[in-house]
Amino acid sequence: MATTIGPVSNALSAQAANLLREALPVAKLADTLAATVKQSGGEAGQVAQAAIAAQPHAPAAQALGNVQMLVAISALSPQEERRRMQADHARRGLDSLDKLHGELLDGEVDPATLKELVQWLGRERDVADMSDESDSQFDALMHDIELRVRVELAKFDIEI
Repeated sequence: MATTIGPVSNALSAQAANLLREALPVAKLADTLAATVKQSGGEAGQVAQAAIAAQPHAPAAQALGNVQMLVAISALSPQEERRRMQADHARRGLDSLDKLHGELLDGEVDPATLKELVQWLGRERDVADMSDESDSQFDALMHDIELRVRVELAKFDIEI
């Protein structure tokens, strides 16, 4: 199965590769500094001088580029962030349902699991408010998970 990578993923991959290329000199600097510390017996003055001498002199533009790359990698669009939060929420709901299923098979249900499901339903309203109308399949899936949670809680006379 072929995986398609979007333009954002391609850009992030390229930025990550650039960061790795820039990290190699830092690793070499750390090795040089560690060797100097070992040779000098760890005297503070010599260690500081070795660190200053071994430090690569990067232009300010390169440093600014590094910061910009880090910000670009860490920043998600609001839609991507919303989608990630919704997926995490759905995963937590399914995990709680799976945990309840296992406990039912064992014959003993932990009240904490039921409380987890009640709390999940409370957060469901917040996540539903973030919903994007453009993805009806995801909304239908979330509705199915919510319905299953309500059914399982109703078996224990818990209604929300």
